[in-house]
Amino acid sequence: MLFRCWFLYFLVLCSSSRLQAQDAKGLQLLRQWDDTLQCPANPAGQHWNNVWGYVQDGKEYAIIGGTLGIHIIDIDADTQVTYLPLSAEAAVHRDFKTYRQHLYCISGEGNDSRLQAFDLSGIPGPVKRVWESNPDTLSRAQCLFIDTTRARLYLGTAVGNQSGTHDLTVYSLAHPDMPVFLSYADGFGQTHGLYVRHDTAWCSNGWDGFALLGMSRLPTLQALGGLSQYPYSGYNHSNWIGPAGIGVMSDEGFGLPLKVIDTRRPANIQVLSNFSVPGNGINSMPHNPYLLGSLCFVAYYQDGLQVFDLSNPLQPERVGYYDTYPEPSGQKYAGAWACFPYLPSRRILVSDMQHGLFVLDASELLAVPSAHRQAVISVFPNPAGQVLHVRLSRPLCPDAGFKILDAAGRNVQEGRVTDSRADADLNISLPAALTPGTYVLRLSCGAELFSARFTKP
Repeated sequence: MLFRCWFLYFLVLCSSSRLQAQDAKGLQLLRQWDDTLQCPANPAGQHWNNVWGYVQDGKEYAIIGGTLGIHIIDIDADTQVTYLPLSAEAAVHRDFKTYRQHLYCISGEGNDSRLQAFDLSGIPGPVKRVWESNPDTLSRAQCLFIDTTRARLYLGTAVGNQSGTHDLTVYSLAHPDMPVFLSYADGFGQTHGLYVRHDTAWCSNGWDGFALLGMSRLPTLQALGGLSQYPYSGYNHSNWIGPAGIGVMSDEGFGLPLKVIDTRRPANIQVLSNFSVPGNGINSMPHNPYLLGSLCFVAYYQDGLQVFDLSNPLQPERVGYYDTYPEPSGQKYAGAWACFPYLPSRRILVSDMQHGLFVLDASELLAVPSAHRQAVISVFPNPAGQVLHVRLSRPLCPDAGFKILDAAGRNVQEGRVTDSRADADLNISLPAALTPGTYVLRLSCGAELFSARFTKP
């Protein structure tokens, strides 16, 4: 009997070690939070949906969507600091993003979910709801994206109980606690996912394919390009575009691969390559991709989090993964819904529909040297006008600092970027008294320092 117990223990130990070796590479589990007390399962057995990250006063938080509301988690203490009840309906889908110290959220289900804005400045104390839409004009939407370069909030396939359905609905966030409706945009297909930067929108439009739109003259749209037919096409679900115009497109469908797309010539968008988890079984399906430098982080449903290196966009390479869903796979909607790879600590947030929040350490993965992963800084226009636009090839860290030096090395301006943002753009208003000449911008991001020259005419 004693021998049998030790033998069974040995088998369990070996099985556990084998699972750990098979189910993770380059990523280590730090925390898992799965408190379902305020988050009952919906009829499909799903508790959780989206996830986003937020940084305030140097402290990092996870924001995870549940069936009845939104949960804000202190990922160091592994505790919930705030719960925001949003709806009595068991919502499968929520979308939310942060801008400065505000959280904006909406659901894709129900007739009374509304767009809501919350002031997060009180974290870890109470969070105040400062605004919500009228359900007659806006009751739900399929997706939400915030273009921080223009302080605009975009909603895909938004529905109002009286105003009807619109492909895109645009709000200004010039005053973050009071979103102001700007325009509807229609006529190109209902949008399921989108990425927007500098008045350019990359839209994933479901069965209508992919569209690239100019948004500078709303409500008039500029159709810049698109894809309706391409290899391994399916339901065009979501995308994420890098600063150079090369990005990743996801078609939601079992067995379908992700696509690397080149949008630098909008009238001739190209699919450069297809990539997926090795084997790309009939139960594998990508959901939401995000880019961090040359790395693509993908919430891959039952395959958990998958990480690919796109240094060579013609031959993407899988470099890391963590399986959040240990159950047997099948053609079902289960597992990793979304991820957030932009925290300055290099911790990755993953939401699993059945198993909650995963906090993963990616320092080993991100330490792998690659010339393509080094951040590149650019400034424009050059010569500069009253505002200098700064772009980094990967997201800015919170509380980044900058200095402007003249030709003699004297400091003529300095400041800090105090808001956490998921892109890498910064606008600097130059002093009116800045004399003509050559200047150097120095941007500090943690321990890294980046420089760029510009002239003032």
